[in-house]
Amino acid sequence: MVIKKKVLTENGTTKNKKLEVYASGDTGSNIRDAITGSYYNLKVGSDDEDYFFKVRMSTGELKTKNNSTLLFFNTPNEYERYLNTTINQDTINKWEEKKRFFLKNNKNYRDDYVCDNNVCDNNVE
Repeated sequence: MVIKKKVLTENGTTKNKKLEVYASGDTGSNIRDAITGSYYNLKVGSDDEDYFFKVRMSTGELKTKNNSTLLFFNTPNEYERYLNTTINQDTINKWEEKKRFFLKNNKNYRDDYVCDNNVCDNNVE
């Protein structure tokens, strides 16, 4: 899905830039990386969400086939850079604390949950 965002140019003016973003589906579907479109063998609606920075685009600019507005980024900084926006430090701190808690309670969690060729095997151990 392509959205348009205003970006600042080198000469100080703004222009619309087209950005490709990928929304995740409903509860029980695989989490999808908002930038690359890769699917993770992790589920929407589960504790897996706490590993990501989750955003709902409620501005009306994101129109998907399944009407989803749910985007998953690896970090708040990735979200800020990609969508040319800023979020307050308190939000970042809360997310970092939530992710630390998630990793502390999920010691076997791995960073290699990306599905091969976007086909997920739901039997990952």
